[in-house]
Amino acid sequence: MKWALLSVVVSTLGSFCAAFEIPVKQNLDLKKLAGKWYPILRAKYDPTDQPFYAYTMSPLNDGNVILKLEVPRARTCRLHFAALYAIQPGIFENADGKATVHLVDTDYDSYHISHTEKNHMGFMDLYAREKEVSEEVTKKFQDLAQKVMLNPRLLFYQHKTDLCKSPP
Repeated sequence: MKWALLSVVVSTLGSFCAAFEIPVKQNLDLKKLAGKWYPILRAKYDPTDQPFYAYTMSPLNDGNVILKLEVPRARTCRLHFAALYAIQPGIFENADGKATVHLVDTDYDSYHISHTEKNHMGFMDLYAREKEVSEEVTKKFQDLAQKVMLNPRLLFYQHKTDLCKSPP
């Protein structure tokens, strides 16, 4: 009886974890992702407030990337640099290994979607080359977020006023 119950629990947990499998863009070309990206929309697993910023992506020849984040502050804009190290195609970790980023989808020219797991939190972000995206891209983002069990009521729309007015 114990083994039957254990078997049910294990198979249930296995199917539950499979529901959270994060997709990754196949044949990702990091050089096409180089350049400026604006934050558009974030979906989260929990209600904690996590700001996200515009950034410039610079791919390196070894498959790693450098992000130059533009962090708005009162009357100024600070730059933060973050290195992401490739651990698999389309999957990156930060230097201390506490954040994992999956590049989920992109058309390279107008948007990209990423999923980040950090400090027991998870969120999916929609970034764009311009400060707005089409309804079709927004719908695609929302559908992907729901597939990985993100709470659709915890969507956060980035406001244009949160961006650096004159980035360095």
